[in-house]
Amino acid sequence: MNLAGIFSPEGTATYLRTLPAIRERCARVFSLAEEGKLEFFEYHPEKEADVATFCTEIIQRDFGTNFSSIPPHGRWRHLDAGRSRVEPLIAKWKASSNPPDVNEICKRLIDLFLVSVLLDAGAGSKWTYQEHESGQKFSRSEGLGVASVQMFTEGLFSGHSEQPYRVDR
Repeated sequence: MNLAGIFSPEGTATYLRTLPAIRERCARVFSLAEEGKLEFFEYHPEKEADVATFCTEIIQRDFGTNFSSIPPHGRWRHLDAGRSRVEPLIAKWKASSNPPDVNEICKRLIDLFLVSVLLDAGAGSKWTYQEHESGQKFSRSEGLGVASVQMFTEGLFSGHSEQPYRVDR
């Protein structure tokens, strides 16, 4: 469906966040996979049971049967492991003497989330990060997420000391 003539950019963005839109796009990708038309992936339906077993074994290895102890998965949840970090950062920006506009806030968040994803190459089960401010220890993607927020807020990804909340190096 071509949405350009139907919705404004805001309306299109709102629609694309809906479950029907997500399902429709997932179905398109799945159809391409079944047809062998994906550029970087191959679909092997005969391997689905093996993949499900593999995933189940990892969950049981790491969490046993205590499914409620499995942390929520998603980049924002990784950054907010143990406590909220993203919303307070946005609030800090908005309360500054020269608050950024909505577009700049969005750019900063994209930089933060993108660099955090790129850093998350899988730390394994033994690596941990201890957050100085809270004293909490985090492992895996949560540890990498919390560490990346710390590095971002310290300006370690910015080549411009006067603009610490950006990723350009």
